Amino acid sequence: MSCLTVKELEEKYHDDIKKLIMPYEYRFFRYGLEFTFLFCYLNEEEDISEYSTYVRLTDSFLMLEKNFYCIVYEGTNTDQAIKAVHNILNHFEKEHEDSEIYINAISIKEQKKPREDIILHLFESLEQMLSEHKSNIVVVIKRDEEEEAGEEE
Repeated sequence: MSCLTVKELEEKYHDDIKKLIMPYEYRFFRYGLEFTFLFCYLNEEEDISEYSTYVRLTDSFLMLEKNFYCIVYEGTNTDQAIKAVHNILNHFEKEHEDSEIYINAISIKEQKKPREDIILHLFESLEQMLSEHKSNIVVVIKRDEEEEAGEEE
């Protein structure tokens, strides 16, 4: 079975992802509780759902395809989320040496205006990461720029 393109993933899952982050957005706008949202995309189908044990009970780890995952770290800024997702990245690199994983992250605080669609920013960033072959690092979306947090392997 071939992997869906980023555009196909966006068309298929945008609404499901929006539902996933709605409670987190509510808590942010109501109580100021920050969260960081990540996409994990693998270059081939590999089930990494066992890595869900590396997130807290207050976080979400969702497998949408066998090569596409969403993670929400509640109560974290991007620096804290990067530290947390490096556990997943390190295990992945040890267990799947010949595979590539693309991880990007955005904090709810990076929204330019309330209710901006941060999901679209993640899909756009993921598309760019794939075209530039930025694998096995975490790319953080910061307003109008992106920064890399990690080394390419």
